Amino acid sequence: MSDLDFPLFDSSIARRGRAWRWCVSSEAGEIVLQGIERSRPAAQYRAARATFSLLLTTPYWRRTNSDELSDWVGIAALKSSRGKI
Repeated sequence: MSDLDFPLFDSSIARRGRAWRWCVSSEAGEIVLQGIERSRPAAQYRAARATFSLLLTTPYWRRTNSDELSDWVGIAALKSSRGKI
């Protein structure tokens, strides 16, 4: 994987009876994660959370990126403590 190749994931939500089924699949169409929730907003949340978790665990995520992220988190915390967002 080169520096410009980023993994792509697709999330889908479908109603199955009284439940909502969500799944996150890869570019090739393979289901990576899936689950069932009782409400549509809960299924949307779980699918988004799963996608974010997958993006955090991909091989392109290096130590330098996490250092930059911690800098941004520190800036956001400082702004929120001052009452500015």
